[in-house]
Amino acid sequence: AEWPLRPGTSPSAQPKPFFGTCIQDLVASEGGVTIPRNLDKMMLVLEQNGLYTLGLYRVNANQNQMKSLKNKLLINNADLSIDGIVPATLAAMVKMFFRELPEPILTFNMYHDFMNTSKIDVNSRERALLELVHKLPRVNFLVFERLIYHLAQVANEESSNKMNAGSLAVIFAPNLLRPAKEPSAMQALEEVKHRTVVIQSIIESTIRKYVSTLAKINSLDAEDTTEDSAR
Repeated sequence: AEWPLRPGTSPSAQPKPFFGTCIQDLVASEGGVTIPRNLDKMMLVLEQNGLYTLGLYRVNANQNQMKSLKNKLLINNADLSIDGIVPATLAAMVKMFFRELPEPILTFNMYHDFMNTSKIDVNSRERALLELVHKLPRVNFLVFERLIYHLAQVANEESSNKMNAGSLAVIFAPNLLRPAKEPSAMQALEEVKHRTVVIQSIIESTIRKYVSTLAKINSLDAEDTTEDSAR
C-alpha cells in the first residue's frame, strides 16, 4: 500500500462558515465537494507561488490582510478572490482552519490509536499509520490527505524555505491531533513530542511518494524529448 496523492473536486452549493464548522457539515454545505473549496484554493496558490517562501507556515502573517481575509472566509463565497494575498497570510488561514475545527481532522476517537504508533519502530509505524489513516471517515481522510500532500510539497523545497517535515509537524501536530479532554500540564509536554512524531512520520512518508512520482514524470518527459529529437 502507498500514501495516495491528491483527490479531485466536485460541484458546490451555499456554504457554511469556513472556520469552526464540522468538516462533514462544511463539505455538505458546499455541495458535497471532497475538499472545502477555499481551503483547496489557498493551498493551490501556495503550491504555485509560495513554496519558496522562507519560513512558510512559521513566519507571522500580515495582520491587516489576515483580518480582511478571515472576514471573507467566514462568508465563504465560492468566488472568493485571494489575488495579492501574501503566502504567509494564506498559510496562517490554512493553519487556522484546522485549529478551529470543532473536532480535529484525525478525530477524537482515534487519538490514542495514532499516539500509540509513536512508540513503535519506524518501519512498523509507517504501516500502522497508513492503516489508521485509511480508517478515518471519508471526508476526514480526503481533507487530511490533501493537507499532507501539500505539506510534502512544502518540505520538498526545504533548501529554499527552510521548512522540513519536522518543523512542519511541530506547527501542525497540535491542530491535527488532540484529545477530547486536555491532559495535565506534565502529560501535555510528553504528548506534544508523540503527536509531532506521528505527523512528521506521515509527512516524510508522503515526501518519499511525491519525490518518486516526480522522478517518474521527469523520466517520461526525458523519454518523450529523446523520441522527439530522434524524429
